[in-house]
Amino acid sequence: MIVPEVIYIKLIYREQMISQTGFWTFEGQRFDQEHCYDAKLSDAIVSIAKQRKITKSYDFGCGPGNYVRNFRQNGIEAFGYDGNPVTSKLPWCSVQDLTADFQLDPVDFLLCLEVCEHVPKEFEEKLLKTIDRHVNPGGMLILSWAVVGQGGLGHVNCQNNDYVISKFQSMGYTYNLTDSIHLRNNVSNAGWFRNTAMVFIKN
Repeated sequence: MIVPEVIYIKLIYREQMISQTGFWTFEGQRFDQEHCYDAKLSDAIVSIAKQRKITKSYDFGCGPGNYVRNFRQNGIEAFGYDGNPVTSKLPWCSVQDLTADFQLDPVDFLLCLEVCEHVPKEFEEKLLKTIDRHVNPGGMLILSWAVVGQGGLGHVNCQNNDYVISKFQSMGYTYNLTDSIHLRNNVSNAGWFRNTAMVFIKN
């Protein structure tokens, strides 16, 4: 028996509201409704960036650009990238499929929230390579990845924390447990981040 949620997701893919590589193409009110911003978590992320004296950051999978805006309001130059064509209408944000071959100047602070679980397994390595080549050695990566069993629209590649940590360790990153716990303790309305927010340092 196919559950209604599976049918719904298949219809969304067929109607091209979700691309084959996972980015959304929603517009208008639907675009706003499907993205969830956690202001308390955002402030905690900005606080960590300030402690590290970060001057420039990227948000990969920026959605409506809320985290970019908060960085900017706190004096940090931030740029957002997302595959959704609507992104071109947002200040400081650009359209970019994160599984494609592209190169920006690497930064010391990169944010990638609620992206990986939306990217099909076949494109996972491309996404991770994109992330990796945009983080400087010694730089910080703040990432979330929906755990197995976590519901969500377009979740096609959920992975538990141990998988994600092992994956990034094999790529030359160290898991920062202290900052990860700090972020998980500073979540308000988006409760899933208490299980999924992770901080890594590139060796």
